[in-house]
Amino acid sequence: MDGNKSPTPAELTILIAGGVALAASFLDFQRFTLLGNTTNAWGKYVFPVAALIPVYGAIMAVQVLLTAVAGLRIPARIAGFTWEQIHLVLGLFAGLLALAWLVTDTGKKPIGQ
Repeated sequence: MDGNKSPTPAELTILIAGGVALAASFLDFQRFTLLGNTTNAWGKYVFPVAALIPVYGAIMAVQVLLTAVAGLRIPARIAGFTWEQIHLVLGLFAGLLALAWLVTDTGKKPIGQ
């Protein structure tokens, strides 16, 4: 990709979502308490399940940032997969982990969490 080209709406969505997911992972889960303490996605009892969601988003955002914004040329395929396929799988895994987190019976999970 050319470094002077502006990112597409899909690339902007990945960049913004990856950044927001990573930043939000450091916030406390307001209603999730273990032994009276709140925790975040990197906490002792929720790592790595809750932490993988922002990690996947950050991986996708960094790839888009390097190629679309910085203009860095990276291989079109990694282990035989295109970047679009890698983004699809990471997005599906993140969605599946988010759904799994919602259906667990650990803590109180209000709407919006």
